Amino acid sequence: LDSFFVLFLINSFNICTFAPRKVKHYITMKKLISIVLISTIISFFNNLFGQKKLLDTDVFRKNPSEVTSFEEAQKEAEKILQYLIQEELIPGASITVTKQGKTIWQGGYGYADISKKTPIDPKTTIFRVASMSKAITGVILARLQEQKKFDWNMSLYEYIPDFPKKPFDFTIKQLAGHLAGIRSYKANEYTLNKPYTIAQGVDLFKDDILQSAPGTKFLYSSYGINLISLAIEKCLNKKFEDVAKEEVFKPLNMWRTFPDRGKIIQDEAIPYTRSKKGLDKATDVNNYFKLAGGGFLSTSNDIAKMGTAIERHNFLSQPIENEMLKKQCTIDDTEISYGIGWQVQRDWNGRDYFGHTGMGVGGFGWLSVYPNEEVVIVMLFNVTDPQISIYLQRLTDFILEGAKLTDQPTLIENP
Repeated sequence: LDSFFVLFLINSFNICTFAPRKVKHYITMKKLISIVLISTIISFFNNLFGQKKLLDTDVFRKNPSEVTSFEEAQKEAEKILQYLIQEELIPGASITVTKQGKTIWQGGYGYADISKKTPIDPKTTIFRVASMSKAITGVILARLQEQKKFDWNMSLYEYIPDFPKKPFDFTIKQLAGHLAGIRSYKANEYTLNKPYTIAQGVDLFKDDILQSAPGTKFLYSSYGINLISLAIEKCLNKKFEDVAKEEVFKPLNMWRTFPDRGKIIQDEAIPYTRSKKGLDKATDVNNYFKLAGGGFLSTSNDIAKMGTAIERHNFLSQPIENEMLKKQCTIDDTEISYGIGWQVQRDWNGRDYFGHTGMGVGGFGWLSVYPNEEVVIVMLFNVTDPQISIYLQRLTDFILEGAKLTDQPTLIENP
């Protein structure tokens, strides 16, 4: 307590006690001083024993290589999440981490709904996973390829013969690796809030020229992935969402993964966007037309099931999985860091991983599968790109360092 303030309270109390008697006035003053004194004492002990406000330097003090247990690593990682929430960089986070197929950390942090203070449950709270949807589409393609229901080596025109003819042909595989030259979003297409079907979504770009000759250049395009979903629908005569459910969600028990039709559904985290004032509700969007490229909703628990199935090599045949995760090449044999729907890269510390980031309106996250470490990390946030990569890299470093010290993984949950 500030000593000056204490003296002020004591003197005020003495003046009130020994000044000329105006009883009602004195009683009122004594009550007021008592209330102020008690409130100040309570505030003092709250500050003494309550949660300390973190500084940026606090989350960069310890070196990840210094941790001696996974529990210690988790506490450091949670400190990073606490800081991001404290600074209103994110409203909430859902984390699921597995090693050798077993969950070693699963927790919800912050809020799914700030105004209602709704907590986040990593098993049930649903987030916009944005471009992680491309990894889901990659697994769908692999399943169909394995069963010979669909062929990623075929020309798109074999499946959609009425797609406007371009000067060059291109394959499903090239579309899945962003090598077909299909353009990306322009103007307000990223934030459309119209109930378009997948076919109507393709109408947005089908008449536009290719940005490059197929196979010559990597050009990231959600539209190219959306075109694949239309080809699948026409080939199998089924809705893409039904194919996803039959081929991936049902067999992997991903029961909390759905199409995003725009309206907030039960257990969905409110999507937010950062502004100068803090965190505001994100603009309304309907992502159904770009389902394959960025339109699924899911939980960190569900996405981790898919990542773990790939890490454990127990869902797809090995040759098909290998081809899905093999870096594609341009026609001059230059490797790109992308397979079929999956990013295939080395991280900031030179570790091999595959997965996908997700960056959409009111949704952001990372899916990282580390094959050598046998670790899967899923982080979901209910906010438009918060620009926190440096923090998530450090968080990942702590997880991987701690996971080395976990020989027999057991479930560890946050309080």
